[in-house]
Amino acid sequence: MEALEPAAPDLQQRAQERQKAAAAERERQRGCEQARRQSAQFQGTGLYYSSGPEGQRQYLSPEQIDRKRAEAQAGIREHCD
Repeated sequence: MEALEPAAPDLQQRAQERQKAAAAERERQRGCEQARRQSAQFQGTGLYYSSGPEGQRQYLSPEQIDRKRAEAQAGIREHCD
């Protein structure tokens, strides 16, 4: 009877695949958290602005706010579902 050698390359490959899957899951979770924060940021009413190149406020138009909300919802669908 011949002794079987452990399939070290196969074990290494599976370990690498698990590491890649875990890294992808962490990235998905980070994306989900970021999308949820952005969504929450644009749920209220009022004025929204971003900082310009010299630190001045640049107020967002209603269309820009709607676009930011839609981007956040798309991020949630992509990363959270």
